[in-house]
Amino acid sequence: MKQTENKIKNAFTAITPDILETVVSDSVSGKGTAMLVKQKRRLPIAIVAAAAAFVMLFGVLAGVLVYTGNNAVASVVSIDVNPSIEMKLNKKDVVVEIKALNEDGQKILGNMDLVGTDIEVALNALIGSMITNGYIDELANSVLVSVDNNDADKNAALREKLNGIIRSLIATDTSEGAVISLQIDRTNTDAASLASELNITLGKAQLILDLCACNTKYDPAALAKLGINELSLILKGVGAEVNGEVNGTASDKAYIGEKKAKAVALEYISLSEDDIDGIIDIELEHDDGIMLYEIELFTEMNKYEIEVNALSGDIVSCKKEERFYIHDALSRKYITEQAVRDIIAAYCPDTEKWAGFECELQTDDGIVVYEVELSYNGIDYEFELNAVTGDIICVETDRYNRDNVVNNDTPSNKGLIAKEDALNKVLERAGLGENDIKGLTIELDHDDNLWKYEIEFRCGKYEYEAEVNADTGEIISYERDIDD
Repeated sequence: MKQTENKIKNAFTAITPDILETVVSDSVSGKGTAMLVKQKRRLPIAIVAAAAAFVMLFGVLAGVLVYTGNNAVASVVSIDVNPSIEMKLNKKDVVVEIKALNEDGQKILGNMDLVGTDIEVALNALIGSMITNGYIDELANSVLVSVDNNDADKNAALREKLNGIIRSLIATDTSEGAVISLQIDRTNTDAASLASELNITLGKAQLILDLCACNTKYDPAALAKLGINELSLILKGVGAEVNGEVNGTASDKAYIGEKKAKAVALEYISLSEDDIDGIIDIELEHDDGIMLYEIELFTEMNKYEIEVNALSGDIVSCKKEERFYIHDALSRKYITEQAVRDIIAAYCPDTEKWAGFECELQTDDGIVVYEVELSYNGIDYEFELNAVTGDIICVETDRYNRDNVVNNDTPSNKGLIAKEDALNKVLERAGLGENDIKGLTIELDHDDNLWKYEIEFRCGKYEYEAEVNADTGEIISYERDIDD
């Protein structure tokens, strides 16, 4: 501080000349009339120094505020193709941080230093590098861009801006490419958990969960291994809704194509298009780690479901079923649906309480059967009836919790023992009481013309499984194993 005061003192001395003696001398020598002027009082050096120090401090603080404002993160943007890159932007959409999230992303980013550049410049550099390195071409032309910004209007505006930039960069004379632009939902904890577990971007995790919501057979871990172009094609097939927009068309040129897949399928079943009844339905799907075409077609007498490997053209599976309703219409050899209802009414007598009744002709082990589903008194039933004789082949109900075991009755007109009686038989065999067990499930089943209760529960380190004859109460089978 003492040095600062000396510098300020010297500076003020240099700019304030001391001319009093010169003026007095000139007056004595007759060069003019001397007038004594009272000098103005100077500010104390300490005050001047303090003022200067304040100015300097203000300047430093202003600089810090400007720097902080320019580097504060306002938006997080991730770009996925297979390379995955994340950028953090300030409120002016300038990149303040950028990082690659996988090996392909590191290859794309390379030695480029994009910090301090506008997002448009950064996108041009990144997409250009992806095209140069073969990650975007006519075989795979889809990009996923995800924006995380709490301001909904800003989020939408930024996504629209990025979407336009990317589409202009990936468009070719023969293809417009596809851009999926997502608004990140920070309340989606499932997406955040999946992203962390699989080491993928939050946007890709959110897209995968949207696909899985449309088709429960999808495995998130398997989908995570796919590039965005494959996910875009699947998205088109299942018609999943996303929290954002999908623009353009993903390329399927890496695969044999629907026309070739159809030809392969028809050749496999030795049919021509003239043999087909109606339209052949073809969808590009993903199953067991491979992309395949799922083809469904009908002839007058049969239904075919054929899976064709989308890369090799090999037949993955072929399922053939008779169109039994055609036979029924022609020969009337099967019992009617009303007859089916009458048979089931013996088990679920109050038909006004039936819900979700479905009846469908199928084949099982070479026998034509009716498969019937309905809900009755809060219990889901599945019946299988011989379509010719009307005999019940199998009856299955949903598994019961402890309350249902007590409160729901079995078909009284069949003379079956109560569920609690069957349970007590097994508990007596195990030497346990009902309060000793956990995870109790009881299922009433009909198999090989035998009604039986299938009972499972746990006690301590053991797991119990038993079958009880529902007519006689006899224990058919009983097992106790260590619970894994």
